[in-house]
Amino acid sequence: MGHPALPPTLSCDELEEIEAAQVRVLQLIRRHRMRLPAGTPKVAGQTPEVAARRSASGVDLILDARREAWFAHALPTSTDETEARYEVLRNAGVKVRALYPRQFAALDGADAHFERAADLGVLCRLMSVRQVFTAVIDRECVVLARGAEPGRRGEQVFREPGDVAVLAEMYEHSWASSAPVGATMTETLTCEQLTALQLMSIGMKDDRIARQMDISPRTLSRLVAKAMTELGVRSRFEAGMRAKELGLLD
Repeated sequence: MGHPALPPTLSCDELEEIEAAQVRVLQLIRRHRMRLPAGTPKVAGQTPEVAARRSASGVDLILDARREAWFAHALPTSTDETEARYEVLRNAGVKVRALYPRQFAALDGADAHFERAADLGVLCRLMSVRQVFTAVIDRECVVLARGAEPGRRGEQVFREPGDVAVLAEMYEHSWASSAPVGATMTETLTCEQLTALQLMSIGMKDDRIARQMDISPRTLSRLVAKAMTELGVRSRFEAGMRAKELGLLD
Protein backbone atom coordinates (compact mmCIF):
# COMPACT_ATOMS: atom_id res chain seq x y z
CA MET A 1 0.00 0.00 0.00
CA GLY A 2 1.60 3.27 -1.08
CA HIS A 3 1.40 6.65 0.56
CA PRO A 4 1.85 9.21 -2.24
CA ALA A 5 1.47 12.17 0.13
CA LEU A 6 4.86 11.41 1.67
CA PRO A 7 7.77 13.47 0.26
CA PRO A 8 9.49 11.53 -2.58
CA THR A 9 12.84 13.22 -2.02
CA LEU A 10 14.64 15.32 0.55
CA SER A 11 15.00 19.03 -0.10
CA CYS A 12 18.44 20.64 -0.19
CA ASP A 13 17.87 22.15 3.25
CA GLU A 14 16.79 18.78 4.68
CA LEU A 15 19.78 17.04 3.15
CA GLU A 16 22.13 19.67 4.58
CA GLU A 17 20.54 19.22 8.00
CA ILE A 18 21.04 15.46 7.83
CA GLU A 19 24.62 15.83 6.62
CA ALA A 20 25.38 18.22 9.50
CA ALA A 21 23.97 15.69 11.96
CA GLN A 22 26.11 12.98 10.41
CA VAL A 23 29.21 15.15 10.79
CA ARG A 24 28.41 15.60 14.49
CA VAL A 25 28.09 11.82 14.89
CA LEU A 26 31.43 11.22 13.17
CA GLN A 27 33.10 13.85 15.35
CA LEU A 28 31.81 12.05 18.43
CA ILE A 29 33.21 8.77 17.12
CA ARG A 30 36.61 10.36 16.55
CA ARG A 31 36.66 11.83 20.07
CA HIS A 32 35.75 8.43 21.48
CA ARG A 33 38.62 6.78 19.59
CA MET A 34 41.07 9.35 20.96
CA ARG A 35 40.03 8.40 24.50
CA LEU A 36 40.65 4.68 24.02
CA PRO A 37 43.63 3.41 26.07
CA ALA A 38 46.79 2.67 24.11
CA GLY A 39 46.81 -0.85 22.78
CA THR A 40 43.04 -1.29 22.83
CA PRO A 41 42.21 -3.82 20.09
CA LYS A 42 40.00 -2.22 17.45
CA VAL A 43 38.06 -5.38 16.64
CA ALA A 44 38.02 -7.03 20.04
CA GLY A 45 35.20 -9.52 20.43
CA GLN A 46 34.39 -9.66 16.73
CA THR A 47 33.10 -13.10 15.84
CA PRO A 48 34.07 -14.93 12.63
CA GLU A 49 30.43 -14.60 11.53
CA VAL A 50 30.54 -10.82 11.85
CA ALA A 51 33.93 -10.66 10.14
CA ALA A 52 32.54 -12.64 7.22
CA ARG A 53 29.86 -9.97 6.74
CA ARG A 54 32.27 -7.01 6.65
CA SER A 55 31.73 -6.39 2.94
CA ALA A 56 27.92 -6.45 3.13
CA SER A 57 25.94 -3.31 2.35
CA GLY A 58 23.84 -1.56 4.95
CA VAL A 59 20.62 -3.08 3.62
CA ASP A 60 22.14 -6.57 3.68
CA LEU A 61 23.32 -6.11 7.25
CA ILE A 62 19.87 -4.92 8.36
CA LEU A 63 18.08 -7.88 6.81
CA ASP A 64 20.67 -10.25 8.30
CA ALA A 65 19.78 -9.17 11.86
CA ARG A 66 19.25 -12.13 14.16
CA ARG A 67 18.09 -10.67 17.49
CA GLU A 68 17.27 -6.96 17.38
CA ALA A 69 17.28 -3.96 15.08
CA TRP A 70 16.95 -0.34 16.20
CA PHE A 71 16.12 2.35 13.67
CA ALA A 72 16.18 6.15 13.77
CA HIS A 73 14.58 7.43 10.58
CA ALA A 74 14.94 10.63 8.68
CA LEU A 75 11.69 11.27 6.78
CA PRO A 76 11.26 7.94 4.94
CA THR A 77 11.17 8.29 1.16
CA SER A 78 9.10 5.11 0.91
CA THR A 79 6.96 3.68 3.69
CA ASP A 80 6.42 0.60 1.51
CA GLU A 81 10.16 -0.10 1.60
CA THR A 82 10.29 0.43 5.36
CA GLU A 83 7.27 -1.80 5.99
CA ALA A 84 8.71 -4.55 3.78
CA ARG A 85 11.93 -4.44 5.81
CA TYR A 86 9.95 -4.66 9.06
CA GLU A 87 8.08 -7.70 7.75
CA VAL A 88 11.30 -9.53 6.86
CA LEU A 89 12.66 -8.84 10.35
CA ARG A 90 9.40 -9.90 12.04
CA ASN A 91 9.43 -13.19 10.13
CA ALA A 92 13.00 -13.77 11.33
CA GLY A 93 11.97 -13.24 14.96
CA VAL A 94 13.92 -9.96 15.28
CA LYS A 95 12.77 -7.38 17.84
CA VAL A 96 12.46 -3.95 16.24
CA ARG A 97 12.34 -0.42 17.64
CA ALA A 98 11.96 2.64 15.44
CA LEU A 99 12.30 6.38 16.05
CA TYR A 100 10.70 8.89 13.68
CA PRO A 101 11.03 12.68 13.51
CA ARG A 102 7.91 14.34 14.92
CA GLN A 103 7.28 15.99 11.52
CA PHE A 104 6.53 12.57 10.03
CA ALA A 105 3.47 12.07 12.24
CA ALA A 106 1.79 15.10 10.64
CA LEU A 107 2.06 13.73 7.09
CA ASP A 108 -0.82 12.05 5.27
CA GLY A 109 -0.32 8.29 5.46
CA ALA A 110 1.66 8.34 8.70
CA ASP A 111 -1.18 6.89 10.78
CA ALA A 112 -1.59 3.98 8.37
CA HIS A 113 2.16 3.37 8.47
CA PHE A 114 2.24 3.32 12.27
CA GLU A 115 -0.71 0.90 12.34
CA ARG A 116 1.09 -1.42 9.94
CA ALA A 117 4.29 -1.18 11.98
CA ALA A 118 2.35 -2.03 15.15
CA ASP A 119 0.81 -5.05 13.41
CA LEU A 120 4.36 -6.19 12.64
CA GLY A 121 5.38 -5.84 16.30
CA VAL A 122 7.51 -2.71 15.82
CA LEU A 123 7.74 -0.32 18.78
CA CYS A 124 7.58 3.22 17.36
CA ARG A 125 8.31 6.54 19.05
CA LEU A 126 8.62 10.17 17.96
CA MET A 127 11.68 12.37 18.49
CA SER A 128 11.82 16.15 18.43
CA VAL A 129 15.10 16.38 16.49
CA ARG A 130 15.61 14.83 13.09
CA GLN A 131 18.60 12.49 12.94
CA VAL A 132 20.69 10.75 10.34
CA PHE A 133 19.13 7.43 9.33
CA THR A 134 20.60 4.99 11.84
CA ALA A 135 20.27 1.22 12.17
CA VAL A 136 21.82 -0.58 15.14
CA ILE A 137 21.98 -4.26 14.26
CA ASP A 138 22.37 -6.85 17.03
CA ARG A 139 24.63 -4.29 18.76
CA GLU A 140 27.37 -5.60 16.45
CA CYS A 141 27.27 -3.02 13.69
CA VAL A 142 25.67 0.35 12.96
CA VAL A 143 24.60 1.72 9.59
CA LEU A 144 24.43 5.49 9.03
CA ALA A 145 22.98 6.86 5.80
CA ARG A 146 23.43 10.36 4.43
CA GLY A 147 19.98 10.27 2.84
CA ALA A 148 16.76 8.83 4.20
CA GLU A 149 17.54 5.15 3.59
CA PRO A 150 20.56 2.78 3.61
CA GLY A 151 22.14 1.47 0.45
CA ARG A 152 22.51 4.90 -1.12
CA ARG A 153 25.24 7.52 -1.55
CA GLY A 154 26.95 8.48 1.68
CA GLU A 155 26.20 5.29 3.61
CA GLN A 156 28.69 4.35 6.34
CA VAL A 157 28.92 1.11 8.30
CA PHE A 158 30.60 0.90 11.72
CA ARG A 159 31.73 -2.45 13.12
CA GLU A 160 34.43 -1.54 15.64
CA PRO A 161 33.07 -2.47 19.11
CA GLY A 162 33.95 0.93 20.59
CA ASP A 163 32.21 2.81 17.76
CA VAL A 164 29.15 0.57 17.98
CA ALA A 165 28.95 1.10 21.76
CA VAL A 166 28.96 4.91 21.36
CA LEU A 167 26.31 4.89 18.63
CA ALA A 168 24.13 2.41 20.54
CA GLU A 169 24.33 4.65 23.61
CA MET A 170 23.32 7.65 21.51
CA TYR A 171 20.34 5.71 20.24
CA GLU A 172 19.28 4.69 23.75
CA HIS A 173 19.46 8.34 24.83
CA SER A 174 17.25 9.38 21.91
CA TRP A 175 14.79 6.59 22.68
CA ALA A 176 14.55 7.59 26.35
CA SER A 177 13.83 11.22 25.44
CA SER A 178 11.26 10.42 22.74
CA ALA A 179 7.46 10.15 23.00
CA PRO A 180 5.14 7.25 22.16
CA VAL A 181 3.29 7.53 18.87
CA GLY A 182 -0.09 9.13 19.51
CA ALA A 183 1.04 11.11 22.55
CA THR A 184 -0.05 14.73 22.39
CA MET A 185 2.38 17.55 23.09
CA THR A 186 0.51 18.15 26.35
CA GLU A 187 1.37 14.59 27.37
CA THR A 188 4.97 15.04 26.27
CA LEU A 189 5.56 18.27 28.22
CA THR A 190 5.46 18.09 32.00
CA CYS A 191 3.12 20.19 34.14
CA GLU A 192 6.11 22.25 35.31
CA GLN A 193 7.21 22.93 31.74
CA LEU A 194 3.69 24.01 30.77
CA THR A 195 3.47 26.27 33.83
CA ALA A 196 6.81 27.90 33.01
CA LEU A 197 5.73 28.53 29.40
CA GLN A 198 2.40 29.96 30.57
CA LEU A 199 4.08 32.41 32.96
CA MET A 200 6.67 33.37 30.35
CA SER A 201 3.87 34.10 27.86
CA ILE A 202 2.42 36.81 30.12
CA GLY A 203 5.79 38.53 30.42
CA MET A 204 6.82 37.35 33.88
CA LYS A 205 10.56 37.51 34.55
CA ASP A 206 12.60 34.39 35.31
CA ASP A 207 13.33 35.24 38.94
CA ARG A 208 9.64 35.79 39.68
CA ILE A 209 8.65 32.62 37.80
CA ALA A 210 11.17 30.62 39.82
CA ARG A 211 9.83 32.03 43.10
CA GLN A 212 6.22 31.36 42.13
CA MET A 213 7.04 27.78 41.11
CA ASP A 214 9.26 27.32 44.20
CA ILE A 215 12.25 26.20 42.14
CA SER A 216 15.72 27.58 41.56
CA PRO A 217 16.51 29.76 38.52
CA ARG A 218 18.85 27.00 37.30
CA THR A 219 16.04 24.42 37.48
CA LEU A 220 13.78 26.83 35.59
CA SER A 221 16.40 27.18 32.86
CA ARG A 222 16.60 23.40 32.54
CA LEU A 223 12.79 23.12 32.36
CA VAL A 224 12.58 25.72 29.61
CA ALA A 225 15.48 24.18 27.67
CA LYS A 226 13.80 20.77 27.78
CA ALA A 227 10.49 22.29 26.65
CA MET A 228 12.28 23.96 23.73
CA THR A 229 13.73 20.59 22.71
CA GLU A 230 10.33 18.90 22.89
CA LEU A 231 8.75 21.69 20.85
CA GLY A 232 11.55 21.54 18.28
CA VAL A 233 12.48 25.22 18.58
CA ARG A 234 15.71 27.12 19.26
CA SER A 235 14.63 30.13 21.32
CA ARG A 236 12.25 31.04 24.12
CA PHE A 237 10.31 33.30 21.79
CA GLU A 238 9.81 30.43 19.34
CA ALA A 239 8.81 28.17 22.25
CA GLY A 240 6.08 30.60 23.26
CA MET A 241 4.82 30.97 19.70
CA ARG A 242 4.83 27.21 19.12
CA ALA A 243 3.06 26.51 22.41
CA LYS A 244 0.33 29.02 21.47
CA GLU A 245 -0.05 27.42 18.02
CA LEU A 246 -0.58 24.03 19.70
CA GLY A 247 -3.15 25.46 22.10
CA LEU A 248 -1.04 24.64 25.16
CA LEU A 249 -1.38 28.12 26.69
CA ASP A 250 -5.15 28.50 26.34
